[in-house]
Amino acid sequence: MEFPYTRVCGRLVHFPPVFSIVQISCSFHFHQAYISRILLSSNPIIRDIKVIPNVGSKQDAEWLGLLAGVEYALENGEHAVALEYSNSDVIQGLIIPGTRFYRHSIGQHKQQILTTAEPLDWLGARVISSRHNRALNLY
Repeated sequence: MEFPYTRVCGRLVHFPPVFSIVQISCSFHFHQAYISRILLSSNPIIRDIKVIPNVGSKQDAEWLGLLAGVEYALENGEHAVALEYSNSDVIQGLIIPGTRFYRHSIGQHKQQILTTAEPLDWLGARVISSRHNRALNLY
């Protein structure tokens, strides 16, 4: 089941007519986050793998993956971005305002995502199933 996109932040209140989709996948090994990102709306599809050292936990790595997805869209000149990720807890934490996290660092990552996304006209997110996440195929 595919869920609709939920607005996270941005100047546009309504769903934009044109937007870019960034799918994210994250892996955590030996205190490093391996983040694969795919920009699906470009032609050809742009793929990238980013390694972030000194990551404390799998949860931190997942939130850093969302941040890397927003940064990736901004680097490619996008203005309206929809993030797709297969972890429902992370997406819910992003889209629900005022969510309290059991780890302080996760709240900091969420604030960093919202600050980084300020130049965007619209940022949305949704949960997708693992079989629809093409970023998983980059590892």
